[in-house]
Amino acid sequence: MLEPWRSNISGYSRLLLAKLFPRDYSKELAKTAHCPPLLGIETTNICNADCVFCAYQYMERPKIIMDFDLYRKIVDDYAECGGRNVGLAVTVGDPLLDPRLLDRIAYGRSRGMQGFGFFTNGILLHKFAQKALLTSGLAALHISLAGFDRETYKKIYRVDIYHRVIDNTVKLAEVNNLLGRPVKITVSVRSSLPIRQLIKTEDYRRLRSLGVPVEFAIRYDSWSGKIRPEDLQGVMRMRPLPQKKQPCGALWFGATVHADGAFTVCGCRDLDGTSELTLGNLKEQSLHDLWTSEKLQHIKRHFTTVLPDICVDCTQYSPVSILNSWHFSLIRDIRPLAVACPEHA
Repeated sequence: MLEPWRSNISGYSRLLLAKLFPRDYSKELAKTAHCPPLLGIETTNICNADCVFCAYQYMERPKIIMDFDLYRKIVDDYAECGGRNVGLAVTVGDPLLDPRLLDRIAYGRSRGMQGFGFFTNGILLHKFAQKALLTSGLAALHISLAGFDRETYKKIYRVDIYHRVIDNTVKLAEVNNLLGRPVKITVSVRSSLPIRQLIKTEDYRRLRSLGVPVEFAIRYDSWSGKIRPEDLQGVMRMRPLPQKKQPCGALWFGATVHADGAFTVCGCRDLDGTSELTLGNLKEQSLHDLWTSEKLQHIKRHFTTVLPDICVDCTQYSPVSILNSWHFSLIRDIRPLAVACPEHA
């Protein structure tokens, strides 16, 4: 059985190695000059939970579901500049609240897209036909839980719906196993309780018996100062504020389109799409033009000397020197511009 803290240790190890032995990946990153290696598309910024650790509670932009014509235009733009890897990533929100979720995956696949992983609280999993969801082309599903009991779930996610979520998760994992595991299902736990207590619970053991990996968050991001230590509970702790001596990897791997079409290179924490990292809007502009814009190149060149305001208090920062096999696979999947869109070559 995987030790529940392994993924956290490996992440901290990569940070330490990058600090001690920084590497130059400029040749690899140059291959992304014409196209993001990964594009997150936030098809909705609506959520049906109210987690204490999430800045959704402070979001000011309107809560909407992305227009399907806009979604189609975004996917077409990405295909034309050579992109292949799409994540239904949300800065905030839950993709299961999008009634056309499976239609969006189908359209993306028709344009040669792959990936389509996302995080969800799993509250609405029972609204989807399990086989249809698991065979839609979805590659990965990360289900967020506050632990394995009703009271903790209520305190952390501030909705009283734990039993539905755990039942949804177990049933989906069972069907996924019967189908040969076409989707990588992971449970990500954000709990106020210590790991040693969580791994003794019956529901934890149910998930592990089904082969579902369970990861445990140890430290939490401040969302650039929006979440404070007093917002967290129990063993939950804030991440320390890191020094930013290199450009952030999000400038290459964080490209995200918000539900209203705003294009940001920080899908992690650009909550309202109003920071310096929002480059424009794909309703009026092309993905290729925004990605190759002088504004983005200037941010990359001067990141360590003129830190964007949103980055000053960010604890989600990850230096660009931390690349692994997953990042390299994304870069390899980019098609040359002459093949993807000859008029831009």
